[in-house]
Amino acid sequence: MGVGIYSYNEWYVDDESDGDGEKPMIPEKTAILASTNQQSSILYGGVTLANPETGRFTTYEGARIPDTWINKDPDVRFMQIHSKPLPVPHEVDSWLVAKVL
Repeated sequence: MGVGIYSYNEWYVDDESDGDGEKPMIPEKTAILASTNQQSSILYGGVTLANPETGRFTTYEGARIPDTWINKDPDVRFMQIHSKPLPVPHEVDSWLVAKVL
């Protein structure tokens, strides 16, 4: 039939839920059918970081926003990359999400 089948077993923590908060990224009994030939783009949301020297927040635009800071006792430098990708399909009829039995 020429159809690739993939599973996605990833979880996130929902801070607003009553239980333990862990939820699957794709709910149980859900299937996604998408074309590998569809036209799409990846857009990126702004990342807001605090500046400890000024006490202000600054929003940055870009695919990957680096952040670094230093702590004392123990002396250590932390590095972190922030990203907020959003896949945008150009052809909305080229994919579907379905509940399966």
